[in-house]
Amino acid sequence: MTDAARKGDIDDATEPDPAEAAGRLLERLSAAVAPLEAVAAARDLARVADQAMRAAVAGARTAGHTWQEIGDVLGSSRQAAFQRFGRPLDPRTGAPMTDTILPGATNRTTALVGPGRRLRPDAL
Repeated sequence: MTDAARKGDIDDATEPDPAEAAGRLLERLSAAVAPLEAVAAARDLARVADQAMRAAVAGARTAGHTWQEIGDVLGSSRQAAFQRFGRPLDPRTGAPMTDTILPGATNRTTALVGPGRRLRPDAL
């Protein structure tokens, strides 16, 4: 097995044209002689397909389609579609929320949750 097959074909995985990259990866998959070469090609094809899916979902959302519609097309619930592809929005501003933990959040949470992991109503 070649180093490129072990590490993944970076060029194909980051190809700007997913259809072209998928075509090359399908050729590589069908031409693979060794089973591990086929696994590597399939892995890279899955990466390109995931990138294409994310771009398509972003395009659908930009066009105004709902998570319910996207979930229906994907054969999943709207919640599952959102968990996989969405980002929560701040209800006050409409801006995407970040994964950054706010300063003091850990201490405040510790103050709210008492012994035995029960919520202390007096701390609210």
